Amino acid sequence: MGAALVASDRTDLSQLAADLDRTTGFDRLSDLFVDSISAVPIAGAIVAAVARQVLPRDSLIYLTLFAVEAARRVEALEEDKLDREYLASDEFREDLELVLDAQSLLLQRKKRRYFLAAIKSAASSDRPSDAERRRMLDALVKFRPSHLRLLAVVCTPDDGVGLPGNADSYMREKLPDVPLDLLKLDWRDLQAEGILSDY
Repeated sequence: MGAALVASDRTDLSQLAADLDRTTGFDRLSDLFVDSISAVPIAGAIVAAVARQVLPRDSLIYLTLFAVEAARRVEALEEDKLDREYLASDEFREDLELVLDAQSLLLQRKKRRYFLAAIKSAASSDRPSDAERRRMLDALVKFRPSHLRLLAVVCTPDDGVGLPGNADSYMREKLPDVPLDLLKLDWRDLQAEGILSDY
């Protein structure tokens, strides 16, 4: 009886191996989606190569569209701002893998525009230092969209004369749809991480 089980197990394993070798319609569709990334000039082939290794099947379509948009944003950089040598580097590949890994999670997809901006910034010749860029990518993964929105307000230069009054009035003006108590909670989270100073 033991020998029969072993033979049966071998047959099952052989069948599973054969099934793994079979190409399904979904596999062909997945290949088509990833191949479409390669069609984007300049960064498409690099992004597609990383995507083939990183993308799980369940989120392949979303991540393919994300990767195409990222490649197009890199391509849209002005010629003198595009660092082609960096695009071929392991550092850019690591940045891209981190972003694609993060975007595979539904929770991170709400931050899509921030991740796309990070990829475009990384491909630029005037990109932040490696340490700053990695810290920002870590922050993108770690923080909620409300934290990132607050950081954008704080870190973006004001368009002229500042508003008279205190921080509360400034924040109410810049983020009118966010209750002040929630905004202060997000501020404290960012302060605890050493990103912002006292309110």
